[in-house]
Amino acid sequence: MCERIPIQQQLISCHWVRKWKFVENLIAWRLVVACIMLVVILHQPSPISATCRKQDVNSCEAICVPVTGGTTWGENITTAVDTPLEWRCELRIIVIMPINTSIEASLPRVHPVLMKAEEEIRARQIIPPSVAIRWIFYDDQCDQARATVSAMDGTGRDCGHVILGPTCDYALAPVARIGRFIYNDGIPVITGAGYTFDFVQNKTRCEDEFFMLIRTGWLSFKRIAYFMIDLLKHYKWNRVVYFYERNSYHNVAGPNTGHLVLSTMAEFFRRENITYLPFSTDSARSNFTESLKEKVGFSHSIVIMCASPATIREIMLAAAELNMVDSGEYVFFNIEIFSSMAATKKPPWFVKNDTDERNQKAKNAYTALLQVVARQPEDEEYRRFSEEVKQLTKANFNYTYAED
Repeated sequence: MCERIPIQQQLISCHWVRKWKFVENLIAWRLVVACIMLVVILHQPSPISATCRKQDVNSCEAICVPVTGGTTWGENITTAVDTPLEWRCELRIIVIMPINTSIEASLPRVHPVLMKAEEEIRARQIIPPSVAIRWIFYDDQCDQARATVSAMDGTGRDCGHVILGPTCDYALAPVARIGRFIYNDGIPVITGAGYTFDFVQNKTRCEDEFFMLIRTGWLSFKRIAYFMIDLLKHYKWNRVVYFYERNSYHNVAGPNTGHLVLSTMAEFFRRENITYLPFSTDSARSNFTESLKEKVGFSHSIVIMCASPATIREIMLAAAELNMVDSGEYVFFNIEIFSSMAATKKPPWFVKNDTDERNQKAKNAYTALLQVVARQPEDEEYRRFSEEVKQLTKANFNYTYAED
């Protein structure tokens, strides 16, 4: 029933749950791309001025500075004409991410990836061996204020050349906004996150809100929205109910991720004249049967959901109880931003502590559910990279990834 839509087929896949396939964690791969990108950017000559706020250039902004004796970067240098100069080159990268591993792109998980990225940069000789790379880490706790202060300390006290992160959308926003006003030419803010539609807007002028932001991830909530829009238009559906859990997928983009998905979907549904009825599952608590009766009933037949696996399961059990599964009159979509299945290898309808009867009912109910998930890399290079990161993490950081 669910065909791939050509405009989005390279980014998102849609399939029946019974044809379930696991989605690998793409964050590490994006960060290597980000690191290589930032080094290339910083070593390119600048043909035009990107100045958004004219100010005096700080001497420590340079990657390479002349030194004599005990002089280091940031100090005033005065030398005689016949005094030979030595150069000290150091690329300082400010990494702003949470330490808490409840967030997928957290420092304990990302640190070994950065080591792998530096190894790749050295192996490809993208920068000269004489240029040192210094990683400067800040724990923003997925908090806007902490992320902002981290960016200010990282550029003021540590004189960083580039910011990597933040990885939570709310924390990213203020850092990405002020990036254009730091130093004379601004500072690049590179992230594998930035999913909300605001972050994918035009960034070609200083007046643009996130002018210095570079996203390395190919998936955004806007792309998910337009995948759904293409699908709805293909089948000539123009009325939907949208069930969302405000804090679902907190592990992907931080607080209120579920709400951010909703706001993005709503923005583009309105633009395409698709009527939608939003409903927060947080207010329904455990009574999803009444919620489906009230919000879906006989007035809607398309239900789009973005919620935790446990909530999706309860909604589908309630739908089965109301004969919405076997009637053939309703279609349920589950937008899965990040798959938790790889960690458990259990089908989404199965709950160990539930009865066999309810597990069987849930399994039958899931035959009416279509999963919308990000496409995973399938090439040998990615698989090799993934294994190398796992080995490095286990050996140097005493952390083991779940087998997938």
